[in-house]
Amino acid sequence: MSKNSTNGGKGNASGSNGSSRDRARDHNREQQLNHNNDKYWQSRGEESRPTDWQDRARKGD
Repeated sequence: MSKNSTNGGKGNASGSNGSSRDRARDHNREQQLNHNNDKYWQSRGEESRPTDWQDRARKGD
C-alpha cells in the first residue's frame, strides 16, 4: 500500500492539502513585513503602528 492510498493521494493524512493554513501563514508573514501594518509594529514590541512610523521605517527601525 502506498503512503497516499488512504486519502486518495490528496495532501496529508487528514485529507487536507494545507492550502488554507499556508495562506494564513503567508498572510501573517506579509503583514509582519509591511511597515504600514499594525502587525509589523506589534511583532517588534510596539502596541500599534506609531504616529512617526514613516520616519522610523525609513531609518530601518
